[in-house]
Amino acid sequence: MILTENAYGKINLFLDLTGIRDDGYHEIYTVMQSVSLSDTVTLEIIPSETFSVSLQCHNSEIGCGDENLIIRAAKSVASRYSDIRGIHRFTLEKNIPVAAGMAGGSADAAATLRLMNRAHALALSTEQLRDIGVTLGADVPFCICGGTCLCEGIGEKISELPSPSPFYAVIAIGASSISTPAAFRALDAKLSPAYYAEHAHMTITKDNLRDVYTCADVLYNLFEEVILPIDPHARTIKKILEENGALGALMSGSGPSVFGIFSSREQAVAVVDTLTRKGYRAHLCRTVQNYA
Repeated sequence: MILTENAYGKINLFLDLTGIRDDGYHEIYTVMQSVSLSDTVTLEIIPSETFSVSLQCHNSEIGCGDENLIIRAAKSVASRYSDIRGIHRFTLEKNIPVAAGMAGGSADAAATLRLMNRAHALALSTEQLRDIGVTLGADVPFCICGGTCLCEGIGEKISELPSPSPFYAVIAIGASSISTPAAFRALDAKLSPAYYAEHAHMTITKDNLRDVYTCADVLYNLFEEVILPIDPHARTIKKILEENGALGALMSGSGPSVFGIFSSREQAVAVVDTLTRKGYRAHLCRTVQNYA
């Protein structure tokens, strides 16, 4: 048996923090949007009386051992069902930039959960898959179905929203890389404890997300306050996008990827060429609706 799933990346159209929990995790308020830039996860199962799992990936940035989210996701499902057997061979075709704020690893984990669900006819609901996913990472529950969602809590509280009319996004990344924990620490150092009580974040509704123009009006990412001042590549990419037809440009997640949104494919293609000539990795993609 051989099965394949696309693992779509995401961008954050809106990202704010609303508090810090007693366990130290931050409460978020974010609108995530799936985009067509995707990895491909393939599963081959060879009959066996025991369960085993392995991963092959030709991207040198990716570890293929027990720490990989694909391995962890497969084992997490198998641990819940003692009758799962077989030699599980996963192959990952990696296209989403690594550690770029696009939930690439989380998308791979979500694709793995969907594959295990299909391969073993488990009939797990979206909610059940998300319950497993949140044990693997905060972005995994969103990546189970993708589309357009408001995510709260640590990412596990998901409200699906009608997807805006499809539009183009150009996503680019420079050489800088700042870990998500480091980005959160930088925000904690900048923001006073009273910030979360005093700061009134915007409430996003479906009316804010009708099309590329309304989306451009609400683009916001709190992390830009601490990342852009120390990341010249992100600043430069954002400036290039804004000066070359983007209706809006924003850092995704805690970076370092930056995206611009476009109504015109021609403008998007042209800015990909501009960014590439300046030495940046740039990708042209479209928004993707719910794919469960």
